[in-house]
Amino acid sequence: MALKNDGTVWTWGSNLAGQLGDGTTNDRHYPGQVANLSGVKEIAGSIGAAYALLDDGRVAAWAKTGIDGIGYTRTPKFFAPSRPVAKIRASLHNWHPSARSPSSRSDGAPTDIEGHRSDDLSSDRSCSTVESPS
Repeated sequence: MALKNDGTVWTWGSNLAGQLGDGTTNDRHYPGQVANLSGVKEIAGSIGAAYALLDDGRVAAWAKTGIDGIGYTRTPKFFAPSRPVAKIRASLHNWHPSARSPSSRSDGAPTDIEGHRSDDLSSDRSCSTVESPS
């Protein structure tokens, strides 16, 4: 996955989960632009999912996102996090994206976009993060 200077996202390679964002699960061995996605300032990708932070603060997600309301999709779906997003990251297994932000929890732990502790990296939790400015 690559982000061009013009804010477009280009993908290639394995597409088993639809992570190329082209509406298919066909592998592609050459770069292709992710349709209907522009104004991107940062990207994160992993095995089975892809994310993009847009200039307007929304996040685009596709493939096996693990995000309630988006779930599994082969083309980008957009959502506006409840807190401003400063940075997104992904790692090897990416089934549930989390947001690092000032916590509203009584224990002060960082929380994800669904209110779960984002420092919990157990096997069924994500290693992908979306950070809010402090």
